[in-house]
Amino acid sequence: MLAALVAERLGAALVPADDFFSAQFTDADWDARTPSGRAADALDWRRLRAEAMEPLLASRSERWYPFDFSGGAPAWTGRMASAPKRRSASQNA
Repeated sequence: MLAALVAERLGAALVPADDFFSAQFTDADWDARTPSGRAADALDWRRLRAEAMEPLLASRSERWYPFDFSGGAPAWTGRMASAPKRRSASQNA
């Protein structure tokens, strides 16, 4: 995986964006969105920023609960994993 190789080379933390998936839309809502709307709405950007990016940029360790895709749609709407992921500012995946 290219991102993991880059993170390893830089000594950076790797934060999978899928962990912050925003499952607040029905299939019809999703289909009605433009590609740029889908890109803007697919992730919970506020949660990604608050739970991962800001703490890591401040050189603090952080943890977050990743989105749980295991149930499949539509059962997965709003589900988070029971165990958190943890990262430090100098730790990759």
